[in-house]
Amino acid sequence: MPIALNQQSLALVPGAELQLPLGAHLLLKPFVDFGAAYAFGVTGAVPGAWIYAAGAHAVAHWQFADYTLALGGGALFAGDRTIGPGFHEQYAALEAGVELRRPLGFTIRGITPDVGIYAAAYEYPQPLQFSRFLAPPLNVRNQGEVGLTLGAVQKLDMLWLGNTRIGAGYVFGDGLQVWHVVFGFPF
Repeated sequence: MPIALNQQSLALVPGAELQLPLGAHLLLKPFVDFGAAYAFGVTGAVPGAWIYAAGAHAVAHWQFADYTLALGGGALFAGDRTIGPGFHEQYAALEAGVELRRPLGFTIRGITPDVGIYAAAYEYPQPLQFSRFLAPPLNVRNQGEVGLTLGAVQKLDMLWLGNTRIGAGYVFGDGLQVWHVVFGFPF
C-alpha cells in the first residue's frame, strides 16, 4: 500500500493482490489498487483525487545459503481522476527489480528478522508529464529506485497482511525525486 507524503500532499492507496505459483521459484502477482490523495493549501483547484492502478508482476526467488535473491518484472496501468469536476490522467509503466535479503542473525519470540536491499527500474512508454509553476513541464520517461526493507525469514500473517515487510526507497530520475514508503514486497 503506497503512502506518499510531502509538504503539500498526502495519498493513501490500498490494494489487493493475488499470488499464483508458476513452478518452484516463480510467482505471478496480478493486482489492483484504489485510493485517494489530498493536496493541502490548494486554492482555485479541487484538492482531492482518486488514484487507481492495475497490472501484474512476476517474481522469481532463489535461496543461496542464508541469502534470498528475488528478480522481478511487471507491467501496470494507472491513473488519477479529480474528485468532482476536473481533469484526469493515466499512464503505463514497465518495471524490473532485484532484491537481496539476509537474516539479521538473531531471533525474537521465534521470529528471525531479515533485512533486504533492492534496486528497481521504471520505464514509462508515454512519458509522465508534470506541470510546474513558471517552468516548462517536467517529462519523466525513466526512473530508478534503491531502498531497504525489514521483514522476517518466516512467513508472517499479521491481520490481513501476508509476509509483512516494511521499508523505504528513494526514487530518482529525469528531474523527479520521491521517497517511497514500502509495505510488502518492494516491486
